[in-house]
Amino acid sequence: MDVRAEVVDILAGFSLFADLTTPELENLVDTFDEQMFSEGERVVRQGLSSASFYVILDGAATIRVDGK
Repeated sequence: MDVRAEVVDILAGFSLFADLTTPELENLVDTFDEQMFSEGERVVRQGLSSASFYVILDGAATIRVDGK
């Protein structure tokens, strides 16, 4: 399975995207940019606004609130 199809399948499993058809999800995924982060690298900072949506395809992320 290619990355695009994998992301479409992942998004289809979220209730947020439940009303979208497969072609609509494919169009949405076509607007995404792939980013890679190193271990320990901060992706977002608490308190700052962001216009990004992240889908983790490989690896894991730790969420910290108030540094904990």
